[in-house]
Amino acid sequence: MDYKRIIGYILCLLMTFCLSCKDDTEGLPTGMLYLNVEEDASLQTRATSAVTYESLRVAIIKGEEDTLKVYNDYLEEVKGERLILPVGTYTVAVSSNHDGAAAWEAPFYAGQETVEVKQGEITNAKVTCTIHNTKVSVEASQLKEYFTDYQTEVSNSSGSLTYTRDEYRAGYFAPEKLALKLRLVNRDGNEFVIKRVYPNIEPKYHYTFKFEIDNQGPGDTDAGIDFDITIDEEHKEITCPIFIREEDLTQMGEPSLRLQGFTDEGIYQHPEIVDGMDVPVAGTVGLVYRIGKKNSVQSFKVTTDSPVFGTFGLAEFEMTDEVIAERAAQLGFPRLPGKSIEEEELYVNYELDLSTMLSYLKTIDRKPTIHTFTVTLLDNINQETSIDFSFKIMPDVDAYVEEPIKWTHFAVLKGVCLDESSYFMLKAADGEPKKVDVVQRDVEGNLSALVIGLTPDTEYSYWIESADNSAMKCEPVVFSLTKPFEVPNLNFDQWGKRNDQGALGKVDYIYAVGVNSTGGIFWESGNRGAASGGEVLLQGEDSDVKQGKAARLTSRWAGAIGIGAFSAGSIFSGSVQEVSTAGAKLKYGQLHNGYPTALQGWYKYHPGKINWVDNKETSTSETDEAVIYIALATKQYILVSLRTDIKGVVTFDPTDSGVIAYGEMKTQQEVANYEQFNIPLIYSRLPKADEKVYLIIMAASSSKGEFFKGSTDSYLLLDEFELNYDYNDSAIPASMAGDMTPVNINELN
Repeated sequence: MDYKRIIGYILCLLMTFCLSCKDDTEGLPTGMLYLNVEEDASLQTRATSAVTYESLRVAIIKGEEDTLKVYNDYLEEVKGERLILPVGTYTVAVSSNHDGAAAWEAPFYAGQETVEVKQGEITNAKVTCTIHNTKVSVEASQLKEYFTDYQTEVSNSSGSLTYTRDEYRAGYFAPEKLALKLRLVNRDGNEFVIKRVYPNIEPKYHYTFKFEIDNQGPGDTDAGIDFDITIDEEHKEITCPIFIREEDLTQMGEPSLRLQGFTDEGIYQHPEIVDGMDVPVAGTVGLVYRIGKKNSVQSFKVTTDSPVFGTFGLAEFEMTDEVIAERAAQLGFPRLPGKSIEEEELYVNYELDLSTMLSYLKTIDRKPTIHTFTVTLLDNINQETSIDFSFKIMPDVDAYVEEPIKWTHFAVLKGVCLDESSYFMLKAADGEPKKVDVVQRDVEGNLSALVIGLTPDTEYSYWIESADNSAMKCEPVVFSLTKPFEVPNLNFDQWGKRNDQGALGKVDYIYAVGVNSTGGIFWESGNRGAASGGEVLLQGEDSDVKQGKAARLTSRWAGAIGIGAFSAGSIFSGSVQEVSTAGAKLKYGQLHNGYPTALQGWYKYHPGKINWVDNKETSTSETDEAVIYIALATKQYILVSLRTDIKGVVTFDPTDSGVIAYGEMKTQQEVANYEQFNIPLIYSRLPKADEKVYLIIMAASSSKGEFFKGSTDSYLLLDEFELNYDYNDSAIPASMAGDMTPVNINELN
């Protein structure tokens, strides 16, 4: 069972337990289970403490996934205890009591054992836990001689960690492809960024990435190319030297990919080629890859959802493998290296003609079919780049409709028909067909219509008809809109206290109550770190409210024993990954399945004069600023704010490629009475079918709090937040909905 499946399995067990588990042994024959947990001592990747001192979760499972009991603390609830269980065969699953996200010195232990509990007997069981993630260290001490500052960000799907120049701890990550980004500042103050990717990462190994200066002379053309990777199988140690060359410092030599003949969205539309039709002219569409002259292609991987390639067993294929490349060529995919088209000082460019593929790509059920491809190029010094492109193959019929573009309460209907008298018919499952004749059409016969007032979880079907040709046939498309999750405690009426690790040990702190889709906390703040110094940055407000209760966010200096930092009052949808006297690491984003168009709510704000800058107390005439923002993204974001490394602060970037919609409000104005706000959520795209969506809602009483800048006199009151899912023309760009006039389905005949 792989790492992700183990994590998911444990989380599913917990959810099952939380929702339906009952402790009921009355009237049943029982026995006793005595459980002991051990560590696989052969591993050299374990952290500073043994597994038996870790916080471990124990699940007692009967059958496939029928969770009988879950214990959240092995040491407190299980060790040394005799567990009374009904007679039967069980799986005892033990795992670390965290989600396996990237973290410092945080191995993820897991193990399981099948046991049989017999009537009136004591069953002794031993579960051996092994580490299922990967340990990563970064060594860059040689760089101190050449650079005034440097830090390395290591990341993959489990999260990211930033190794500063004085960071000697090891991080633990999911055992999969790792991306490294080294930021360097030389003695002249110039900044450089070097990126590397390591695809073949194994669990249970300790990887050390060692940055070294390449001091070979200009005549050494192979300088820095070879990676002298050392593997110590006995101790599970892998050392990966990374040589820094002059090309790296000028940000040259990185490979790149670009498309020819595709739209800006990477789509090429073409009729299905059948017998008798002309094939496309060579070079109609292509892919150009650029690679450094000193470098070579290590991997050229293609993944696709095309049913044509899937039937041939080519859902994923490697073009540097001659046998595989020959099979792909039988479906028109061009062989490497391609045609050399131009040469630059440091690069060579090659063109791959993709036109031949069009002869092999087909429609499914005589409906428009999209064949999507992703090409990932990795060079021999582990620099990686990738690109997506799609072929949209159109059927040869009088009219057809496609899967609509769907939001939560509205959709864009799409189809093709050259008949200028054509229009859409739309029908709810329990209703009568309704005519949608307010359509937008172009000279190629593309039809579209924007329909609002739709209801989630209702099945709709639509098709095209013609006023001039009643005999015209069009196969309908059936669709429905997903009912969105309800965001918990969005009105900020419910408050409680939690106990968790603070900057100086366990602390009790105030939090906004709310449970996410996996049973964890939905809302977090800076309270967990501030509580060690006795400060409260976020709390419920009982009297100064719009309705019920409100959230009060207060900026303060928070610390203890002379160690602390200026901290903005804040609240966000996500979790706290780590807190210490140096700062905090946060994870933004909670799973969501709706597409809101605006965030609405009420607020009051008192901005003080900024008296903290770079975590130093001062006096200025600058007024503090509050911020409220909302985003939808296809991933979660790790934010880092360390008072010991202000230049290394990692903030949320709304322009990141994973952000599909964003809206914000900032203000420096005094708002003495509650005012309503409305923040449109402006979309850049909708997610792909296989992409998860995360909702990020964040507010702070000092917008630059992560840089330890703001005023201890500032406070922000928030109340009655609400997500709006109705059509909003300021939220939907023309590229997605055009300039169409919205048609309300409830007003159609």
